Amino acid sequence: MAENLLLIVSAALSLGVTTPGLAQETGDVVVVRDVSNKDLYAAGRSVDIQAVVKGDVVAAGQQVTVSGAVTDDVIAAGRTVTVSGPVGDDVRLAGETVTVSRSVAGHAVIAGSNVSVESGSAISDWAWIAGARVNVAGDVGGELKVAAGEFDLTGKVDGDVHVAGENIRIHDGAVISGDLRWRGNDEPDIDAGAVIKGEVIAGPPLEKADEPGFGFRIYMALTLLVSAGVLYTVLRPMCATCVSRVQARPGLSLLLGLVIFATTPVIVMILFFSGIGALLGVVLLLAYGLSLVIGLLTGIVAAACLGLKWLRRDEAPSLGLVWAAIAGVALLIALAGPLAALINTILMFCGLGALAYEAYDRVRA
Repeated sequence: MAENLLLIVSAALSLGVTTPGLAQETGDVVVVRDVSNKDLYAAGRSVDIQAVVKGDVVAAGQQVTVSGAVTDDVIAAGRTVTVSGPVGDDVRLAGETVTVSRSVAGHAVIAGSNVSVESGSAISDWAWIAGARVNVAGDVGGELKVAAGEFDLTGKVDGDVHVAGENIRIHDGAVISGDLRWRGNDEPDIDAGAVIKGEVIAGPPLEKADEPGFGFRIYMALTLLVSAGVLYTVLRPMCATCVSRVQARPGLSLLLGLVIFATTPVIVMILFFSGIGALLGVVLLLAYGLSLVIGLLTGIVAAACLGLKWLRRDEAPSLGLVWAAIAGVALLIALAGPLAALINTILMFCGLGALAYEAYDRVRA
């Protein structure tokens, strides 16, 4: 997902799309050393933000490092994401390996295969973390919710800890000011030196309470949240056009997306077997896979924006409100169970159809 997101934003910049109020840095290797007095967007194979940023940071790449101080939010997606500078507001991070090693003044939403909140770091508000392996050695100022295959806690949590996982370990030196509410097949391993001021409350076993892939679904929902949010932040004009197209002719957008989805693999197979078109077939296949991802993200953004338009009528929603609506759509997908695939398919077809409209208009112009 992180590599696809990088391709999305890089392709957008190649079309010359700009976002007002954002300083944009792109390239294979991006290093930001100069102070930025406005929101910063950066994309590249490697992104290293060393400077002070007086605004939000939106970053995407295979390797993303934020070591400078950021006064507002940090939103990042990549294979490896590291936040080692202080953050003045919230963080929303997704990646294969995600590390937070400094202070976060707001809350944290983190999804990854390996997630580490290191010793000496502090999240002032609540934290929601999902991953295969989650280690919290720093402090959390509010409630901590975790879905993980393996969870280790050695830090201090000022609120309740809710954890669903297979291997739950509360180590010496860990302090939980509230309750430890756990769900799993095995009881937590709680060291004698750990302090839990509230109660230890067991929930139903995971195999009875949850469908397979519970943690993975949460991870994917958070990844969709970050990816769709970054897409909207960077490509707001294009997203607005696609939302208008879906709103005006939802049936046609859905049908066009279905046609593209069904016919493209046939064209790819014909090119493969034609001999001289094999290379073109490979390129088309890669573009097809990317277009499906972009279509799904566009569909999620469209659903969020249309929901806000229905609730708020003619008011123009703020960026933060759109992010909140996207979070709602991602959460709906995560909680939909067997219907999640159907919802994703409908959103993907609608987004794909709207994007095809947009591409056709650009070529015709």
